[in-house]
Amino acid sequence: LVVVTAVGAWQSSHTQQVTKGLINDQMREHAALLKWRSAVAQNLVRTRAALQTSDVALSASLGADMKTTSASIDELQQSVEGFMTRPTERETFQAVLSARKDYSAKRKQAVAFQAAGDIASAQSMLTRSVNPAVDAYLGAVDTLIANSEQSVQATADSVVAVSDSGMATSVTVSGIAVVLAAVLAWAISRSITVPLGVAVDTMTRMAKGDLRVTVTDQSADETGQLLRQIQAAAQAMGTVLHGLQQSSEAVMAASREIASGNQDLSARTESQASSLEQSAAAVEQMSAAERLEGPHALPL
Repeated sequence: LVVVTAVGAWQSSHTQQVTKGLINDQMREHAALLKWRSAVAQNLVRTRAALQTSDVALSASLGADMKTTSASIDELQQSVEGFMTRPTERETFQAVLSARKDYSAKRKQAVAFQAAGDIASAQSMLTRSVNPAVDAYLGAVDTLIANSEQSVQATADSVVAVSDSGMATSVTVSGIAVVLAAVLAWAISRSITVPLGVAVDTMTRMAKGDLRVTVTDQSADETGQLLRQIQAAAQAMGTVLHGLQQSSEAVMAASREIASGNQDLSARTESQASSLEQSAAAVEQMSAAERLEGPHALPL
């Protein structure tokens, strides 16, 4: 997400810079060129009207308007010149200045003829020199405008290309981020489920009495600690069971010894009982003999 945000911010900044250049420079240049051409066209109409009229007042009024428009053209020319940075643009701009200079010179000649009262020469000058000079001047300005329009279109295409590239880059980076997130989630899941599976298997073996548990996971996380605790518990239970086994064996040995002693004692008791029975029988026999012999017994 951080990468996607960074790439999106960079693309947005780049698009903003290109758009800013288009609006601040090229559009202002294009607007100035259009105003320049409009002013030239206005002066062309005035020039033709002034050279074709015999009304001195009208000619003077048109001349004053042309001077005002020419001053405006001078300002526009200086403004446009600041935008001419590439060699091809400056070359075209110089061609416009040359055409304007030629037009101004020929117009002054025609105006001079008119001022001298030579209306026919003024009108002839208008037809043969001034009009072609105006067409050349307007053609040079139109060439500059066409170049500006191409530059504006190229910049607009660049803005679109940057925008499309930014979109494609964002989609690509987003896809990569999704894949990386999936891989990371899988790795995290494996790091948890695999040790837990080992723990379940180990506990199952311990429940069945198999305490031979060996843990190879040396990780420092909670699952690694759990497995090591299970191994420690299994070892402790093994130690306890071993001690119980030894105690049981000792008890069994003592029981066997007691049983053996009991058997010996029983045998001795039976032997003594037999001897007592024999002694009792002998005594009984002697008592019976004495009773039979009683009065007939010889005095000793």
